[in-house]
Amino acid sequence: MVYFLVNNDFHVHDVKNLAAQLGYGNCSLISVPYRMDVPRELPFAHQYVFERCEFLLKQVPSNLRKLLSIHRDNFRKRKQLDALRPTRNDTLFVFTECELMNMFCIRKFHKVGAKIFLVEDGMASYIYFNRDSDRIPLRWKLVTPVYKLLYGLKGFYPYYASSMPYHMLSEKYYRGACFFTPISIRRKLPVIWLDNGEKPLRGLDQENAMVLTQPLGTESLKIDKTILDNVHANFKRIYLKCHPDEFRDQKTYNALKQLCAQYDNVEFVESGAIMEDLIELYRVGYAISPFSSTLPRLQSRGVIPVYVYHLLNDIKAVSIDNYLKLINYNFATKWEDIKPGYSSFANKVDGLKTSIKDLIS
Repeated sequence: MVYFLVNNDFHVHDVKNLAAQLGYGNCSLISVPYRMDVPRELPFAHQYVFERCEFLLKQVPSNLRKLLSIHRDNFRKRKQLDALRPTRNDTLFVFTECELMNMFCIRKFHKVGAKIFLVEDGMASYIYFNRDSDRIPLRWKLVTPVYKLLYGLKGFYPYYASSMPYHMLSEKYYRGACFFTPISIRRKLPVIWLDNGEKPLRGLDQENAMVLTQPLGTESLKIDKTILDNVHANFKRIYLKCHPDEFRDQKTYNALKQLCAQYDNVEFVESGAIMEDLIELYRVGYAISPFSSTLPRLQSRGVIPVYVYHLLNDIKAVSIDNYLKLINYNFATKWEDIKPGYSSFANKVDGLKTSIKDLIS
C-alpha cells in the first residue's frame, strides 16, 4: 500500500495527481488537518484523520505540571496512530516534517522498515534544504532533549530560520527527497525529480494575469496598490487573489475588494480556492506576486510566474534570491518588462523525470 500524509490543501492537490497515476484503490490517505477540508469524496482505499499535536513552541513550559499536561495530551493523540498497520512492503510519502504528529507517523513506518520519502512542501523545501540553520536560541537547545526523551524521537533536531523555529528529523528516516523541479540540495538525501503528472493547460490567455497578495504587515495594502498601479495597464485583464490569511480576515478582504474597484480592468477573486485550481477557471497566462511560494509550481501548467519583490523598495529576500537563481529564474529588470511576451525562465530545463510507479517499485 502507498500512503500519503497531508496537512493542507496544497498537499491534497499534489496527492490527487500522484494517486491518479497509481490508482486510488492502491493508495491510502493520512490527514493531520491544518486549514484544510478532509477530502472524504476521494476514492482512496483507506482514509485516516488524526488530530494535530501541541508543540512546545517558543520555550520550555513554565512549570512541570504544564509540561506533563502537554505530554499527556500528545500521548493521547499519538495513540490514534494505532489505527495504522504499516508493513515493510508499504511506502509513505510525507510533505512536511514540521508537524509533531507527522513525526510520530514517520517513526511508526520507519520502525517496521517501510520506505519513506519526503515530498517538496513548496518553496520552503527548496530554501531550507539548501541552507544551514541560523543560530539556535538557548531555549531551543533546552527543548530538543525534551522532545527526544518524551517522544523517542532520537533523530529530532531544531532548525531556525528568520526568527522562526522549524523541526526536522534525521536523514536516516528517509529513502530520498522528491521534487517537482530538478534541484540539488545540501541535505544528505538522494534527490528524485518526481513527475507530478501535471500537463500544460491549453487556452491560457497571455493578455490576462492574476496577482496574488501576500500578508506583509502594515504595508501590505500599499504594496498591493503599487503592484496594480504598475502592471494593470500592461494586461487586458487582471484578477486579484487574496492570500489565505487575508481571505479569512474580513477587514483585509474588504479593503482589497475596494482596491480592485479603483481600476477598470481589475477583478477581485471572491474564492478561497488554491491557485492551482483557479487557473483552470480563469485561464490566465501570468501569475504575479511579491513572494508567493505557489508561483514556481504553476510553470508546469503553462502559467508564467512573475516575482516582483525586487522591484519594491526596501524589500530584500536573500534566501528567495538564491532559490530563484538555482532554478534559472529570469528577473524582470523593470515594471515595463512585465507584459505579454515576457518569459521568466530563460532556459528550458532538460532531464528525466521519475514516475511514482517506478519510484516505489
